[in-house]
Amino acid sequence: MSQASLALAGRRCRRGRSGSHGRPPPDEPDPDPEPDPEPDPEPDPEPSEPDAPWSDDEPADPPPSSPFAG
Repeated sequence: MSQASLALAGRRCRRGRSGSHGRPPPDEPDPDPEPDPEPDPEPDPEPSEPDAPWSDDEPADPPPSSPFAG
């Protein structure tokens, strides 16, 4: 093992026990900063048909001829 890899291993080990939730002390630059999570994409547009309880476009119960009836 080279000196550099030993230093990295020590630094990596110390990061977990630094007491600052995995971040290195403020005097050391973060060797691998986590990128900010990407913002969620815009939600899908609402359907054009209103989904209101008073909407009587569709019957609440399936018609008797439906295979789901009974």
